[in-house]
Amino acid sequence: MEFMRSGALWFQALACGGLAGLLTEVLVLRLNPEIDPTAASVLVGMALWMSWAGVAAGVPLALVLTLTARLLPEERRRQWWPAPGLVSGVFVAAAALSWANADLHAEYLSGTGHRTLGQDGVAWLIGALLAQASGVWVGRSRSGGALRVAFVCVFLALPMARVATQPTPSRSVLGTPARSLGVPDRPLLVVGIEGLDSGVLRSHADGGRYPCLARLLEDGAWGPLRPHRPYLRQSQWTSTATGCLPRSHGLKERWSWRLRWLSDEPLRLLPWFPGGSRVMLPWFAAQQEPPPASLVPPLWARLQASGVPTLVIGWPGAWDRFGPIATESTPPDDTPTSDDALADPALAQALNALGARGQEVIQAVAADRARLNAARDAFVSGAGNVWLHLGLVAEARRQLEPQPSEDPTDEATLELIFEHLDRELARLLETAGPETLTAVVSPVGLRALGARERLLQAVGFGGDARASARTCPDGLLILIGGERVARVQLPVATLPDVAPTLCYLLDLPVAQYMEGRVIVEAVEPAYLSANPLRVVN
Repeated sequence: MEFMRSGALWFQALACGGLAGLLTEVLVLRLNPEIDPTAASVLVGMALWMSWAGVAAGVPLALVLTLTARLLPEERRRQWWPAPGLVSGVFVAAAALSWANADLHAEYLSGTGHRTLGQDGVAWLIGALLAQASGVWVGRSRSGGALRVAFVCVFLALPMARVATQPTPSRSVLGTPARSLGVPDRPLLVVGIEGLDSGVLRSHADGGRYPCLARLLEDGAWGPLRPHRPYLRQSQWTSTATGCLPRSHGLKERWSWRLRWLSDEPLRLLPWFPGGSRVMLPWFAAQQEPPPASLVPPLWARLQASGVPTLVIGWPGAWDRFGPIATESTPPDDTPTSDDALADPALAQALNALGARGQEVIQAVAADRARLNAARDAFVSGAGNVWLHLGLVAEARRQLEPQPSEDPTDEATLELIFEHLDRELARLLETAGPETLTAVVSPVGLRALGARERLLQAVGFGGDARASARTCPDGLLILIGGERVARVQLPVATLPDVAPTLCYLLDLPVAQYMEGRVIVEAVEPAYLSANPLRVVN
């Protein structure tokens, strides 16, 4: 008899683990509407997810239940049937995860996909209530174990019944080619400065010490850029260049995961989970790969298709769908890191004095100088469309962001970094010329670590960075370009607003697929009234 009771507890625990696996499969499918699995592949996925969660969650749960049963009085042990509470708990957890992922990934899902995920949360909560109510009735029934087994099987079938009656809304792949958008009437320079935000810019834009940064704020339109949340770096930069949200351009993570038995299309987004998203993939069967290329062309590809000489230097993202683009990668590891590479003795001395931290920043200085030199050479050679990414500010802030109660040397060194950046930007803008439309873009800022992060670092967790983008502080947009750009501080804009605004200021039509708006506050009223918005495919 004791053996049978123990077996029943193990059955209930493993079944609840299997239920958790099925609900996980549903959540993964909801977050990846690009894949189109067959019925057979979904059934294979059911077996794999159920067995994975049965082992990972069901076995520990069974051990806990067995131990708990031994602590109960004999009479209570004979009547104890934990299945309704366990099933309800699994459904409540699934509802919470559905709502949390719907909230976190609003810009990564279509409107119908987001709504379906929220409705899943409601469905799982109803399932939890049904499990509790029917569990009371089954527990009081005298039909024995058969009815209890049927109870578990019915609730195991609910997730797949939900998917069958409410399929995951498919997401049509845009696959937009890089068609000609027309020839702009002036050159374009886009400088992506990772880790720049309005707070750090204004604290360093002193009119005497940083004249170029000060001029950008005085003569241009500038304001905060609101990034997507959660923080997915390549997705932010891709939205900035394409004018689309992640649900359209498809770049949703640093990696993708290919489950060959589920679909030919890789998983582009994993659900958020407290224990880490990777544990939600069964038996570690996923093959990790770089993310698939953007489904939407960046603005520079459309200008290149229009015959504009183009250079793109290190812009983050995956762009190989659009043919050969003149892209220079980060300089190789043997980039000189001597004082000569810095061309600034004071900065070289300050960074060398910081040891390993300083060497990391020196590498970033040398890499950015190579990119800036390439951009200047491109303009001298007649390029009319130059995009470059600079990583110095982010690296310097991660290593040198001033900490409370620390030596002021780091803050002084950070000021030298901004002096260096100011001089290099001034040289680039001078080479580009006053008629060039220039955009300085940072999709997401950095924020100094809080007390909790510093405590984790003190006990050996969390690395050694002093600033992070994980909390998604607002980034920054600066536009400067002669008589068309107003001298004004802008309201908060979003990342997809950048590309259509650049199109309008270049006297080009806006591509119809772009999901951002033209930031009309950045445009001089006279130009705005004389130039109606044009839209093309």
